[in-house]
Amino acid sequence: MRAFVTGAGRGIGRAIALQLARDGYDLGLHVNASGLAGLALRDEIAEMGQRSVVAPADFSDLAAARHAVRQVIEAWDGLDALVLSAGVSSACSLFDLDDAEIDFVIDVNLKAPLVVAQEVMIAMRKRAIRGRVVVIGSAAAQTGGALVGPHYVAAKAGTHALVKSLAKAGAPYGIQVNGIAPGFVETDGLDKMKAAHGIDPASLVPIGRAGAPAEIASCVSFLLSDAASYVNGALLDVNGGLVMR
Repeated sequence: MRAFVTGAGRGIGRAIALQLARDGYDLGLHVNASGLAGLALRDEIAEMGQRSVVAPADFSDLAAARHAVRQVIEAWDGLDALVLSAGVSSACSLFDLDDAEIDFVIDVNLKAPLVVAQEVMIAMRKRAIRGRVVVIGSAAAQTGGALVGPHYVAAKAGTHALVKSLAKAGAPYGIQVNGIAPGFVETDGLDKMKAAHGIDPASLVPIGRAGAPAEIASCVSFLLSDAASYVNGALLDVNGGLVMR
């Protein structure tokens, strides 16, 4: 089995890559343009008995995003799974936004996932692979995101809609697409929120804590497994009760 995980260098993406290695996947690891985070992760995955290739790229550059995913598809001669977990958060308020900030956040959080999914799903269809795609969204898209900016909320809401569109496009070819909307998770992004707002966001969660990256990773593992064979176009809320529907 072969999977490509974007944003694998840290936080949720890193936890997902390690979980999929435990599940028996060989991996393509997208990390930021320096590539340093991927080298340590590659070694850790090798110790688990799985192979990996590192694909550094700045996802605010869509051409670079396409190049990275094409490298991985070529290296593994196709992919069985894609997990789109790369993203950037921003606490910049409506009243402080400029065009560059808006473009950067939307490029990384919405445009890059779209072009990477396009490349992977084209390759799956070409090779008749009944693949799986998981898109990591955000509970902020459902709440309006009191602690993040409107451009981040809009981008993540776009990924939730993207799940439905990709699921419809892929279904005739046996490609299933689902999403996960995490709430507050213990990452460096959460640390930045604490510093910016002077509060612990976990205090807003009914169960009284933030999630762990591994708790998101286990849900990805489920959605890629045969246990989720009848799940398509769904958005799984993993937020400790922050959003209840």
